[in-house]
Amino acid sequence: MKNRAAERWFCVALVATALCAADCRSATAPPLNQPPTPSETWLSDEQIRHLVEAAPRPLSSFISRRANCNHWAGEYGYDDGERVAQIAREERELRCDRLAGEERTLRRAYANQPKLLRLLALTTDFLYW
Repeated sequence: MKNRAAERWFCVALVATALCAADCRSATAPPLNQPPTPSETWLSDEQIRHLVEAAPRPLSSFISRRANCNHWAGEYGYDDGERVAQIAREERELRCDRLAGEERTLRRAYANQPKLLRLLALTTDFLYW
């Protein structure tokens, strides 16, 4: 999956930044569409999860919520009224209809932190956090 490889590339960059004790705001991030190299795909899902959780709280909360919204958006009710209601209830509780506006707000808030913007972009397709 192309997105998963890109996510892992970014995590490698974040780990390297953390190990060097560099400040995310001063480091420059590669373009969002730059593909990862084969050596940059070694991070596990747990390591990626840890990096997202280490991000500022508003960003990590949003990524987690968006992943849950992605999960529920992919669910199907199978003509079962109870299941359809459950899916709608979960999407309503997660405020999935507000994601686009909240992402714009986060992009403005972290405009001077390209690595955090990259994290936001690369986790777009995450499912169920």
